[in-house]
Amino acid sequence: MAKILSLIISKEQEKIEMALNFSKRQKDAGNDIEVLFFGPSEKVLVENNDLYEKVNSEFKEFKPSACVFIAEQVDKEGRLKKITNMVKGGGFIAESIEKGYSVITF
Repeated sequence: MAKILSLIISKEQEKIEMALNFSKRQKDAGNDIEVLFFGPSEKVLVENNDLYEKVNSEFKEFKPSACVFIAEQVDKEGRLKKITNMVKGGGFIAESIEKGYSVITF
C-alpha cells in the first residue's frame, strides 16, 4: 500500500480536478491518501462552486485538509471549514513526510 500526500497548490481548475480524481482513485484502490489544499488552491476552492461541490459530495468519508492560515485570508464565510479539516499546512506537510508519505504536488 502506497502512502501519498496530494499537495494541491495550483490555482488552475484542471489541475485541481486532476489531483482530486487521482486521489479518489488511489483511495478507492486501497492506498493511504491524504489531500492538502494549500495556498492559491484554497481560494479557488472557495470561489469555484463546481469544485466545492465535487469535494463536498465525493470526499465525505475521506475529508481533505486545508491550511488554516491561508483560509483566514481567503475564506470570509467559513466555506472551507465545512468541507475540509483545518490544519497548519507546513506542519502537516512535515508530519506527513515524517510518517512516510510521498508528496505529489499539483
